[in-house]
Amino acid sequence: MNQLVFLKTRKVYHWLCLISIVLIVNACTSIPDREEINIFTDMTKILMVEFHHEPSNDGEYYMPESIGSGVAIFDSNNDGLVDIYFLNGSNQKEDINNKVLSTNELFVQTNKNIFENKTEYSGLGSTQFSMGVAIGDINNDGYQDVYCSNVGSDQLFLNNGDGTFLDISQAAGIKNLEWGCSSIFLDYNQDEYLDIYVTNYLRYDSLQLCTDRAGRQDYCGPKSHRGIPDVLYKNNGDNTFSNVSDFSNIGKLNGKGLGVVANDFNTDGLLDIYVANDGEANYLWINQGDGTFLNKAVAMGAAFNMIGMPEAGMGLAIGDVNNDSLVNVLDIVSLVNQILDNQYEQCSDINYDGEINVIDIVSLVNIILDN
Repeated sequence: MNQLVFLKTRKVYHWLCLISIVLIVNACTSIPDREEINIFTDMTKILMVEFHHEPSNDGEYYMPESIGSGVAIFDSNNDGLVDIYFLNGSNQKEDINNKVLSTNELFVQTNKNIFENKTEYSGLGSTQFSMGVAIGDINNDGYQDVYCSNVGSDQLFLNNGDGTFLDISQAAGIKNLEWGCSSIFLDYNQDEYLDIYVTNYLRYDSLQLCTDRAGRQDYCGPKSHRGIPDVLYKNNGDNTFSNVSDFSNIGKLNGKGLGVVANDFNTDGLLDIYVANDGEANYLWINQGDGTFLNKAVAMGAAFNMIGMPEAGMGLAIGDVNNDSLVNVLDIVSLVNQILDNQYEQCSDINYDGEINVIDIVSLVNIILDN
């Protein structure tokens, strides 16, 4: 009987999603041809931003290749102009032709509204396989510092205040050697110093071969490897950090974290942490105010989708979508695992200028928290 109810519920859920898609497609029929809409202008060459992402595709199906790297837009030198920091993959094998390793790259904006590649000068040219990046002032000196979560050893760069950065990872106590994905700065203990949360993905074994249904070699999926705990670093106030993952309870659960956001989800004045896991239950770490967290994702309806199944959680966005002064969370997932092998588009006036915008939607139903 329970199985029958579950099947009926799932069938109703699929029909609701399909009806939503039909309504969205019908609503978009009035949109002019995309080629006739000149909303944005490609300024890449004009602004002299020349960056090539190196995913290290060499035919070996290295799993990190299947997940793109991040980017940070911030004022690296306090001149009032935003700069761009691109994360890069890395060459897994020596490049016989030029023997140059790919690096992360920093493009600094000048007062002429163009960007200059200041990677070498800045010291931010990491050759690690970088995934996520967080920007924050760890020592309250007014300059933004940089944390890179990498496949392997994470890195913390201290802003020297002169356009250069110093890798203080080892001296600061940053020793996350796992596959780090997303990272954020937050002051979870209200001591006015930014702490660091890092989502770790999985324990990857590059020697493990995976195949598709036809037996051909393919990229491994998340189910092929076991998950690992995330990491929480507490800022000691002297440019060093302590790993408090176990004490805080963060390190007691194995997950496959890809996305993370911090917010006071239960309005008690303390920052909580929400983590999107890939193919497993999401986390909602509720801050207890004593340096510890409790995972309340199931109790607060944030662990699974509306039919009680885990999603392929990836990116996260928070905002007050219905103007009720309460924060909602959108967990970006793949509809491939739910309905059809397709992506859909939604029509919306996102900037209230009377013009219709087109937004790619990869999840129609997973608005998780509606406090």
